[in-house]
Amino acid sequence: MRHIQLRFCAGCGHVFDEIQPNDGQPQWMDAHAYLMKYGFHWEDLDRMDDACPPCARVLAIARGLVHPEMMQAATVS
Repeated sequence: MRHIQLRFCAGCGHVFDEIQPNDGQPQWMDAHAYLMKYGFHWEDLDRMDDACPPCARVLAIARGLVHPEMMQAATVS
């Protein structure tokens, strides 16, 4: 049985694909799509709870670590 360490977003359920990411950059993707892409089963994975960037921003605001106006100003292009 394979045991792959996998970053799992506890907020949205996406996983971080470091094996063969699109465009050569690791990226967060749908967990079901990840399992299908590599033929894994949940039992093959050692899940490490984490947060993807969008969920991390929400958590930072919710915890009062970042003021919402600061986050909005930082994300406006």
